[in-house]
Order: sequence, then C-alpha cells, then structure tokens
Amino acid sequence: MYLLVGSPLDACIAQVSHRLRLQGDAVLVTPEPLAGEGRVCWELSSERSASRLELGGQRIAETEWRGVMVRGMGGPSQPAEWEQRDYAYMGAESQSALLAWLKSLPCPVVNPPQAEIFYRERTLPEQRVWLHRAGFSTPPLLLTNRLAQARAFARRWEGRLSYVPLTSATRYPIDSPSQWAELERLMAHFPVLLMEPEAPSLYLSLAADVAVWSGDPPSGRARGRLERSAQRLARLLGVSMLQLELRMDEGSTQAVGFGLHPEFGWHPQAQQEALAEGIVRAMQGVRA
Repeated sequence: MYLLVGSPLDACIAQVSHRLRLQGDAVLVTPEPLAGEGRVCWELSSERSASRLELGGQRIAETEWRGVMVRGMGGPSQPAEWEQRDYAYMGAESQSALLAWLKSLPCPVVNPPQAEIFYRERTLPEQRVWLHRAGFSTPPLLLTNRLAQARAFARRWEGRLSYVPLTSATRYPIDSPSQWAELERLMAHFPVLLMEPEAPSLYLSLAADVAVWSGDPPSGRARGRLERSAQRLARLLGVSMLQLELRMDEGSTQAVGFGLHPEFGWHPQAQQEALAEGIVRAMQGVRA
C-alpha cells in the first residue's frame, strides 16, 4: 500500500498514483491522513513504535506501507462549523502529529515535511543561503526601507524593479510613479525586499534521480553542472523533489529561488511521466 498525501486533482498525485496502479499496487490518496475522517492509533515508547491508520474503509498497519509521498500540509481541509481560531489550532495539532508520524514509518517517505519549514515556505533571502551552498549563483536582492537606496538599486534596470513580499511568492512590478508611491508608503512601516524586474524564467524540476527542464536548457557542461547542483541542494535540504527557477543572462545561469513541490503542469506529458517514475522509484527505495 502506498500513501500519497495531497489532492487527487494535483497532476503530480495523478501521475504517480496512475503509475503505481499500473504496476498493480494499492494506493491511498488523501489530503488529510490524520485529520477529517482519518483515525490513527500510535503506540510509542522507548522500546518500540507501532501505528495503524483507519481511513477510507481500510485499516492499515505501519508495516503495510511500502512508500509515502507528501504533496500537502496534511491538516483538516474542511473548516466545517469551527471558529477560525479553533480551526487554526486543529490544523497545527494535526500537522504536528503528521510530521512526527511520518518520521516513525519504516518505509521510504518522499519529501517529508521538516519542522523548520512545515508551516511556511523559505523566504528568498533564506533560500539564497542554501542555493549558494549548493553551488548556484544568484541575482542581486535588496532589503531596505530607504527610498533613495531603492531608486539607486533600480537604476541597474532603467528605474524598474520588482517588489517581493517575504510572506508570498507573488512579485509586483515597480515601474510607474504610482507604484513607486505605493512602495514608499510600505517603506514607512517596514523594509521591503526588491529584485530585478520580471523576466522569462526557466524551471528545472527534480524528482529523485530524474531532472527535467521546462524550456531549452543550457548545453553541455553547463547543464550537467546545474543538474548536479540541484541534486546537491536536494541532499542539503533532505528532500527528493524540488523545482528551481532559473534565469539565463549573457551566457550565465542564475538561480532565483526554489520550491519543494514541482508544478507538473509546467512540463509536457512525457516529462510529467518521467518525474512520476522518479518519485515511484524513490518510494520503493530504488535508484536508477
């Protein structure tokens, strides 16, 4: 039995579950294994750990899991009649239980959530540390609440740049007087993160030992170097899946940032199938 934590509408979940079922394997897909209808019993002591999960009319002992893939946060997906504060509390409790339970399973777990990033994505400044450790070069960033400094930074790109909230992956263009005025109002309250204007990006997705590109990758040694750096980054982060945003500029390639849940929809069908195959091998503890 394989457990896929996430939405059945997710292209990654759909591809992986399809491939497993073609092999004759049983698959359980749920966004909330320890919440909602899920019932878990986990006996834990210094000597032993034993758990069983009741979900979807099935009762599954931990020894029956052959592999797990995590694509969601695992908290309750339906707020029902709960007040917002109580719903947030329930989500945190169930996610914490999932984090610990996944660590206890004897089978391979692909992209298990980690305590320091379980409730949030890493910000771009934090990502830079990991990207540099993995051997990537990165474009410049500026965190400031001084307008003059921001305008000096923007002169590199003819007075334009992008504002990147630290709590979101959304980027806002700053290229008109009204947008600069809005940015100045934000600076009165907190420093803002700024980077170069939006430009076409190239995405490198990694699933265990499979690497695919969303567009035309660099050729020759450059491509191999970037894919090795992506593998190094995955090892540093302790994950099997990630997706890098890259930009090519005057012959060099820079890493803008990364996410731990590759968007399968950004790749054609054949590449989605290749990624799914890499995930299946990882859940089976097999390397190509």
